[in-house]
Parts: sequence; C-alpha cells; structure tokens
Amino acid sequence: MNVVQTKVIKALRTHPRLRRLVYISCNPESLVANAIELCTPSADKTEKGNKNNRGWRNMSSASLARHRAKSMPNSEPFKPIKVMAVDLFPHTPHCELVMLLERLKVGFVMAKALDQV
Repeated sequence: MNVVQTKVIKALRTHPRLRRLVYISCNPESLVANAIELCTPSADKTEKGNKNNRGWRNMSSASLARHRAKSMPNSEPFKPIKVMAVDLFPHTPHCELVMLLERLKVGFVMAKALDQV
C-alpha cells in the first residue's frame, strides 16, 4: 500500500494558504487512509505512544490513519467535497479515484500562521 508520508500530510495540513486539494489515487485503501488524516480535526491533546508497542503492525490502514491523525499539528482539517472514479483503463477492474478536499475554515489556519511569525 502506498500512502502519503506523515511529513507530507503535516505539511499539507499546516500550509496557511492551502484551501483546496485534489487527491488522485489508484488505491482506494490509500485514499481512505490519507483522507482520514487530512479530514480528522486536530486533537485537543497530543497522545504520546509507547515506543515499545508494535500493535500498529496489525492495524488496517484506516485504523493506522486514525492513530496517526491524533498526532497531527493543530490545524483546520479538510472536508471531502466530491469523489469520482475515473476509468482510465477500460475493460479492466482498475480505476483511479479523484477526491476534491477543501478547508473548513481558512481563517483559523491564517491566524495560526500569523501567530508563528
């Protein structure tokens, strides 16, 4: 499974001027995992995990994404607006998924960015 790395998700989540995002994936499981991280509201308190705990190895990608979303920086989440399957390879079971995501409140992200300056 190819999911977007946590560093990239954090950069997308905290970019102050990013309002819309078009996510294209050939793997529905990856799309769901990354959408969970991009769309889950920031936690009030960051949970520190036990480094000796290897339970994540048995998690599904969606469960792992929910777990990783808890450690996302304080930022305004995206909201899925539209999802569409695009059949680039007719007569095969393969299709691409395209998802449009938008910020819920852009002002929140801008205020946080100004606080850091």
